[in-house]
Amino acid sequence: MKSGISRLARQAGLTENQARTFIECLTDAIRTGERVYLWGFGIFYLHNSPARRARNPRTGELIQIEARNVLKFKASPHLRAFFNGGPRKAKAKGIDPNQKTRRRSA
Repeated sequence: MKSGISRLARQAGLTENQARTFIECLTDAIRTGERVYLWGFGIFYLHNSPARRARNPRTGELIQIEARNVLKFKASPHLRAFFNGGPRKAKAKGIDPNQKTRRRSA
């Protein structure tokens, strides 16, 4: 994680402490159940996976899996278009990778 914080600080023109604080704020927000929107990048959120029964593939035995919180990420249309053909293909689809996305009202 140290190299990621260093890179974030270097590219954003921040100190490492500022970058670390930014990451801590994001993780704290996600931990409290907030959805974290990073415009043009995606959404991080927690999904509550309920307890369930499953089968051990090795033994065939039924086991109980406890409920847990799972971190989920949904990529923005800009990010998906960028990775599925690069910026040229994204622009051909009418998506500008540099443009900020707008939040849809729920």
